[in-house]
Amino acid sequence: MARPKVLDFLLKHSALIFLLSAALVIRVFIFQNIIPLINTDSVTYLVLRDLEPVRTPGYPLFIELIQFFNDLFSITPQYLRLIVFSQMFLLGLVNTYLVYAISKLLTRSRGFALFMGLIFNLDYFVSGFEFLILTETLTFTFLGLTLLFYQKIFEGKRSAPFLAGLFSVLLLLTRPTYVVLFVLLLGLTWLVHFRQTVKGNFFRKYAKPLGIFLLINLVGIGSWSWRNKVKYDYFGISLILPYQLGYYTTRFYQKYKMGGDPELDKYARIFIEEKGMPYDFGHRLSSELGLSEAEVARILMKLNVKLIKENFGDYLKRIPRAAGDYYDYSWFWTLPHNKRLFHQIKFLGRFLRVFLDLHTAVFRNVVTLLILILFVPAAFIITSRHRRDVFHLLWLMEGVIHYNFLVSVLLTNAGVNNLRFRVPVEPFILLIFYGALFSWGRSLSRRIFRVQPALK
Repeated sequence: MARPKVLDFLLKHSALIFLLSAALVIRVFIFQNIIPLINTDSVTYLVLRDLEPVRTPGYPLFIELIQFFNDLFSITPQYLRLIVFSQMFLLGLVNTYLVYAISKLLTRSRGFALFMGLIFNLDYFVSGFEFLILTETLTFTFLGLTLLFYQKIFEGKRSAPFLAGLFSVLLLLTRPTYVVLFVLLLGLTWLVHFRQTVKGNFFRKYAKPLGIFLLINLVGIGSWSWRNKVKYDYFGISLILPYQLGYYTTRFYQKYKMGGDPELDKYARIFIEEKGMPYDFGHRLSSELGLSEAEVARILMKLNVKLIKENFGDYLKRIPRAAGDYYDYSWFWTLPHNKRLFHQIKFLGRFLRVFLDLHTAVFRNVVTLLILILFVPAAFIITSRHRRDVFHLLWLMEGVIHYNFLVSVLLTNAGVNNLRFRVPVEPFILLIFYGALFSWGRSLSRRIFRVQPALK
């Protein structure tokens, strides 16, 4: 007698069903013991109609969509708690699936994919951002979807280039630092398939889907940039860059050299009066001189570039500290919830602490950190060079990891924000490391298993 199709489906996807069930249970326990909090960044995302060119619309649109359904069905008056609920039980489960799916692509093992999915849910540094009103969780969702569907382009999935392009646009409209990520992905693909591109075979097969992916990104960037041009006289995705660089230049604002540009010097005096604080400086120019956001950003950018050029040595000296803070391991952002959570859910809290202690020891030691982010990934790439799909995926993931590192560290000085910027790529860092150990262990066990019968 044939088994029912439902039973076949459940057996086939049993590992994923178990993982999503475990992720759901974990979130039920956590959600009962948290109180959603907001900070300065949170406030700027909450009102879509007041969106200025400093912010991009990705996360505000997500919040607006939640509020739309709340108004439609009168779900709850607890607005912030509903946002957190959506992040934990919608994005959290989607992200769990993404870790599972990408892990399976990398190792072809459901067991390992299940293991990584559990690791993801027990990495409180990452999952803890699900109950904060910040962009990190949504950024990982769009980043994971972009990578997953971009990789599927090379599996011949017809919808993959459209979906990869769409999620890439949503990603850069959520976190504008990813604005040129699509160029990096295309460049890495060209590098990995260099021999095929020289022969012409590669472009004959993939020129159309990659062209679609490229076009969707350009249209997405151009559309939002044109909106900013029409509304704010600024053609670009976001005005955030000058303010981010301000984290560096505020350290040596007093070293500004007058006399080079009288017009810029006029603004520099205000900049110095505000002690190099970019947002205070911007407020002064807007309120006292009536300058627009775009004009303020252009002036601030010129000041930043001039200060960095004139104090390039000081700028370089601060980069190692910024890199150290980026790879720090802290629960700073979730601190208000930690005691409450661990007192209320002691069993789960023990598992969270195990991985906290493990990852803290690895991330805060220079030698083990280099092994985690450089040596093991490099060795994994080399040992996977004959498996083209895995080799390609590894290059894409490593590209994303180091792209995020460089943008975060070069544009933002040391501080708690830097470790926050690592959140969207930490699952990939751990996935590559654990994936390498698993793949090497599996390869070794297969060799031992093959040799033993010959010795009998």
